[in-house]
Amino acid sequence: MLARDLGATHIVNPGQVEDLTGALRAIDERGMEYVLDTSGRAENLDAGVGALAPLGRFGFGAFHEGAGAMTARSASPEPWRARGRSPTSPRS
Repeated sequence: MLARDLGATHIVNPGQVEDLTGALRAIDERGMEYVLDTSGRAENLDAGVGALAPLGRFGFGAFHEGAGAMTARSASPEPWRARGRSPTSPRS
């Protein structure tokens, strides 16, 4: 399992709990230091962020079209061109 391979100490399957944030908080009431989401589903992202400890870190491991993690495109679909750069231009 990917999560274990990456060093996860706990794994919660969102499909097996009614309250994902509560299930995560039950592991450690202070909150999680790290949460890794590999689904990209909005409700899982919200639950994971809600379970973070202060200064905790949230990792996104997967995105797909239509996932809650996707954001609306910027005014320019290629923002680097809007600023006169290419994807490989050095940042200024």
